[in-house]
Amino acid sequence: MRMRHLFAACALSLAALAPAGAEPLAPYTVFGQAFLNVGGTGVTLTDFGTQSLSLVNVGSVTMSAAGTPSPLLQADADVAGTALFGRAVVSLSYVFAVVGPQAFVPVTVDVHGAASATASSGASFVVQSRWSMFFDEFNPVAGDAIQTPQTFGTSFSQAFDRHLELTLIANLPYTITMVVDAEAAATPAGSQAHATAMVDPLFTLGDGADPQLYSLQFSSGIGNVAAVPEPPPLALWLLGAAALLGWCRRVGRREG
Repeated sequence: MRMRHLFAACALSLAALAPAGAEPLAPYTVFGQAFLNVGGTGVTLTDFGTQSLSLVNVGSVTMSAAGTPSPLLQADADVAGTALFGRAVVSLSYVFAVVGPQAFVPVTVDVHGAASATASSGASFVVQSRWSMFFDEFNPVAGDAIQTPQTFGTSFSQAFDRHLELTLIANLPYTITMVVDAEAAATPAGSQAHATAMVDPLFTLGDGADPQLYSLQFSSGIGNVAAVPEPPPLALWLLGAAALLGWCRRVGRREG
């Protein structure tokens, strides 16, 4: 009830304001770090793109952030050896609003997220995939999260593929945050670990919202179009994760 009352108060206070589309929304921000503990090697990401590190007999880390056709984050860490650690973590924050006559407007969110990891005996991983929507820093509207603690000597795979139906206030800016984090550690001789994560939300006007009256506005540089004709990102990711886990099991049997 508190959230509903707060929404109503916001709607009344904003009723006399010009539509959000009259002014640009706040810009997006991207920040990522990827590193391998050998030699303290690391790279950063401060805009859309991909950064990778790869060292022979150590492993690799990769982080990627894209704003179009829709926001997408991916992180991957893979190490094999002795006393090795790799991590890739990247975050994206942007703003969107429903532009049109002041009212409560139905909006749908189709969001895909996944996290997967595997570690041989003695090796470990931490993996995270999450997104959140706020209309201020204290009041979340929606979100999903996958996060593991440091996990040793096993495999993990989890995903969310959600279709959310929300009612949002027109002309009120909402902040979206996305984070993916993949950490892998190989401690005993010959051990190996791999972690990977992704998240990708897409927004559309919901049933009953007149597209002649309402539109969605995003921070400049942020798209909101599903990639076609490629398969859905989650399907591709799960296929790759299954192949990876199968390979790791085969390697483990050979070494055993």
